Amino acid sequence: MGKENMTGLMWRVVLGCIWLMAVNGAAVACPTWQMAAARYDDATGAELWQARSYTVSAGGAFHLQGCGFPDAGHVARRPTLEFWLRDMAAYSRVSFRAAGSCDTVLLLHDPAGGWWFDDDGADGLNARLTLWTPPEGIYDIWVGTYDGRTCAATLTVESF
Repeated sequence: MGKENMTGLMWRVVLGCIWLMAVNGAAVACPTWQMAAARYDDATGAELWQARSYTVSAGGAFHLQGCGFPDAGHVARRPTLEFWLRDMAAYSRVSFRAAGSCDTVLLLHDPAGGWWFDDDGADGLNARLTLWTPPEGIYDIWVGTYDGRTCAATLTVESF
């Protein structure tokens, strides 16, 4: 192989590595359920008959559409709350609500690996996700905002 061919090959390898790092870097910057949440809690369906509320900060630097999600909203990389839901046999659904002084969104990763999203499903600009016959296990929940700003918010979890 000639010197010119080696130089061209080397440049292609270097440019390929730079491209791979850029593509992987974008994926690394997206929300991930594998990171430890900012907060952890657990409850049974009976305990959630009386709603539990958490004061949280809504928002984050990561735009969901830039991470391959079809919905608009901005969340932090790690979940706002990791929630272990158990003993739900006597309860038909669980509700997650986010209310704040801004336009909140909810992103949820369920124990079966499913992703759920809501923007404005509750009153006004607040978000709500209601899951019927929810599987027991770990739920990772992000409280975000539609426009990327941050605000104080309340996340409420309740069974029915």
